[in-house]
Amino acid sequence: VVTREITLYGSCGINGEYPATLELIASGKINVDALITNVAPLNEGGDWFHRLYDQEPGLMKVILKP
Repeated sequence: VVTREITLYGSCGINGEYPATLELIASGKINVDALITNVAPLNEGGDWFHRLYDQEPGLMKVILKP
């Protein structure tokens, strides 16, 4: 970006909704279970990132546990 003098534009659509969203999930008002494809150990993270990047059918979200 700097050495080639490229201008890069981006955006972020977050406006501080995290506390309210986490409260809704914790209270059960929003069910996110259908979005979670798998829960895997952290040491398998690289494999899961490759599978997600390759857009493997049926994969949405993976939770990595330490």
